[in-house]
Amino acid sequence: MGNKITNKQKLTSVNFGRETKDFSQSEYNNAKYNRRIRQIEKIKQENNAKQKNNSPNAKLVPALIVICVTLAVIATAVLIAFWQLSMKAEQAAIRLDSVYNSAYYSLVDNVNNLHVDASKFETIPNTNSQRISLQKMSEDCDYVLASISVLPIEAQNSRDITKFFNQIDGVCKSLIAKIDKGESLTTEDINKITEASYVLGLVKTNLNDQNELIANADYNIVDSSVFNNKGINEFSTTMGDLSADNIEYPAMIFDGPFSSSLEVKTVNGLTTKKASQTDALNFLQQLFPQATITYAQKTSGEFETFDFDVVIKKDSFYAQVTERDCFLLTLSGSASENLPEISDEKAIEIAQTFAEKLKLKNMKAVWVETDENVSYINLAPTQNEVILYPDLIKAKIDLTNQTIIGWEARNYAFNHTTREIETQVLEEEALQVLGGDYKLLDSNTAYIPLDNGTEALTYEFVCEKMDGLYYIYVNAENKNIEKVLKVVDTKGVKLLV
Repeated sequence: MGNKITNKQKLTSVNFGRETKDFSQSEYNNAKYNRRIRQIEKIKQENNAKQKNNSPNAKLVPALIVICVTLAVIATAVLIAFWQLSMKAEQAAIRLDSVYNSAYYSLVDNVNNLHVDASKFETIPNTNSQRISLQKMSEDCDYVLASISVLPIEAQNSRDITKFFNQIDGVCKSLIAKIDKGESLTTEDINKITEASYVLGLVKTNLNDQNELIANADYNIVDSSVFNNKGINEFSTTMGDLSADNIEYPAMIFDGPFSSSLEVKTVNGLTTKKASQTDALNFLQQLFPQATITYAQKTSGEFETFDFDVVIKKDSFYAQVTERDCFLLTLSGSASENLPEISDEKAIEIAQTFAEKLKLKNMKAVWVETDENVSYINLAPTQNEVILYPDLIKAKIDLTNQTIIGWEARNYAFNHTTREIETQVLEEEALQVLGGDYKLLDSNTAYIPLDNGTEALTYEFVCEKMDGLYYIYVNAENKNIEKVLKVVDTKGVKLLV
């Protein structure tokens, strides 16, 4: 028999692993109703969700999120790249600063060595020691030039100092060659080195002052070599101020304006007429009637010259006479060590009289400076009272013996010719270019050599300013200021820079 279930009987019993709970019929119906309601609500929620997902905004939001994330990734990558570049640039600047500082320290060290060796050269006892010292100075010059080539210096600012050390190197090598031939160095040879020590001292002082700033981190070469808003490279300009363009072989270092003249040179001052060795000897014998003159050698180079040893009483000289035109190119002798007997004015007269003996006309003294008992005089030819600075001759006068002991006429031999003189600007107009800071002391019309190897007709204004004496050259054609030279008085010796 089957059992019947009555309303009073318990309908079901469900066990979920917990206490069993029994439902009556009414409770069962209520539960069933509630379950259906929940199913309907769930269906509504699912439909609403589908409608939201199918709306335009629902599709746009994920796209915006993707775009934002992508941009954020790109921005992060760019920032990382810039940071890496910045780090690399900083590291490069540090390395460059290290290279510049090392080159500058090397420059200072070798200039200091050169100055010491040149200063004591006259005390070296024998030719073997002289050769060793000259070789060391030549090597130091090479190191100096190598350092200059590394530093951030513009060509126009390194020209003078580069030329100076090239000249010292050239003198050292020429004296080494002389020793290698078995010859002894003369007093004049030794003076070429010891006189160079003066300018080396000036260069050394300026370099050491700057070096101290660098060592104390008060000056940065990299930062100072960046062009400022005025287009100026401060470091390059500073190095350009170290103008040492005052020594030329043979050396006469106390020079006035344009003592080295043009860089690009052709021989314009001599004809093609050739002289013999005998002609040169007779020429010197007429110039120095009381001298004993001995032929030394023939030299080939910029000029073909006959070279002679000249002895006047107890004084020895070395003279070079050009094969072309039998022209006195150089005369080198030594000064006495006694007190001066004559003035600068008398020394100028001696130099001009000597020029007349050489048949050089209209020679004007444009610079004179005295050191102890020697006057250094620059003579320039004039044409219609216009000074021809490219044709400059340098003379050296012993103020005790009242005689000429030095003569250097290379510039004249290279450059002397007749000029076409025509000014386009009045002197009063040129003077207005200077402004009110300068007090005019003297003025001339002058041809001057330019850095590019040409020359220009200018007005030379000798002016005084609060900080010293200036030579200012204004172009007589277009009123451009071609050159400004300042007279520097150091330990009683004047130099133009």
